[in-house]
Amino acid sequence: MTSRTDWYSSPDWDPATEDAFDAKLKRARNKGEYLRVKGATLIRQKDQRVRDAGRRLLRRLVDEYPDTLTVSWAYEFLGEADEVEGLYREAEVRYREARAAYGRIPGVRGYAEVKLANLIARTRQRPKYAEAEAILDAYRPLWKIEHFWVHLARARIAADRGDAVTAAAQARLALAAEADTTRQAPRHPDVGHVRTDESTLDELRALARGA
Repeated sequence: MTSRTDWYSSPDWDPATEDAFDAKLKRARNKGEYLRVKGATLIRQKDQRVRDAGRRLLRRLVDEYPDTLTVSWAYEFLGEADEVEGLYREAEVRYREARAAYGRIPGVRGYAEVKLANLIARTRQRPKYAEAEAILDAYRPLWKIEHFWVHLARARIAADRGDAVTAAAQARLALAAEADTTRQAPRHPDVGHVRTDESTLDELRALARGA
């Protein structure tokens, strides 16, 4: 059964779907939001062709509708996609653009700040560690995933500096956040939980052991 929201929320994308999406988008009032939802859905799919389509939609949003309330999320999603593909310089630019949007359009914030700090730590940009630590010091995590990101970045920075004790302590805190299955939002049991890859967990386990 087709839902009324499928045109902008489904992961389907082919020439006919694209034509239907564009037709409905022309009649929509808040075009930026529909571009964000559809783009974010597509950019996270396994098919490279579909991911590229999602990237194009998010670029349309930031280029054509820069005053959309959640435009910062579009930059963040683009940064995530760049990071997954190993385009770290591009990802850093996107996260910084998201942070700039926070200041330009107050009231809506995402995770770009802590993701930027993690990117700096992950890519071992030592001249930028002070900036990353300032971000982490000022950051006020709410969800477990945010606590995880903060501890992960701190563990990586400490490890790269040769501070095994701090790295181990921060790694154990990150692992504890990942293992915590307590619901933070009763009506939305999956919200806030840590989702990460096994290689990151292996990295944290090694740091926690002092390896």
